[in-house]
Amino acid sequence: MSLLRPGPVYSSKTADKEIIRHLKDSGALYRREQIKHNYPHCWRCSSPLIYYARESWYIRTTMFRDQLIANNAKIKWYPSFCG
Repeated sequence: MSLLRPGPVYSSKTADKEIIRHLKDSGALYRREQIKHNYPHCWRCSSPLIYYARESWYIRTTMFRDQLIANNAKIKWYPSFCG
């Protein structure tokens, strides 16, 4: 089985049966096991939270802290407790 050869694209956990069937039909299924492990879940909607390693960047806001606070004082906030 080549990882470079185009094939079906699956994007949901519910696709497990289709993926296993595809691997079995193509002769690439080595073994089928079910492994139980816990995922973190959203406290609001109970959907699983899956973390992906992604490239990211950050802004060092501490360099601008004093300037940000001074500019916040110039803003007329609505409601007033926001600023």
